[in-house]
Amino acid sequence: RKLAAEQQSTTYLAPLGMSLNNLAYYKFKQGAPAEQAEAIAHAREAVDICQTILKANDLKSSRNLAVALDTLAEILSNQSDESLIAEAAMCAQVAVDIVGSLEQTLPTEACPNVDASRGILASIQPAE
Repeated sequence: RKLAAEQQSTTYLAPLGMSLNNLAYYKFKQGAPAEQAEAIAHAREAVDICQTILKANDLKSSRNLAVALDTLAEILSNQSDESLIAEAAMCAQVAVDIVGSLEQTLPTEACPNVDASRGILASIQPAE
């Protein structure tokens, strides 16, 4: 990551962010309590990387950020700490907002799937 940041290269950072995202999800799905802290750390770093390389009107970096936020939201929402659950809701809202803006320019099937975030938001919003 340090080398990529020094070179300010998305060539290295984009795949690193998505690899960390995948690793975070894998650790999360293993389910062991010891793995959860590591999963959260990896997911947060993936979001950080995606935010670092986010470019205005760049669809790929926007999609990557939405996916990373969705993963982080899903992991955090499955923890018992209320502050992590609140953070999950914020991440979920941003992921859904990003996809909403992408849907303005892309067909729905080309947008990332943020079902975890949509589910989190649906579960915390009062029924009308």
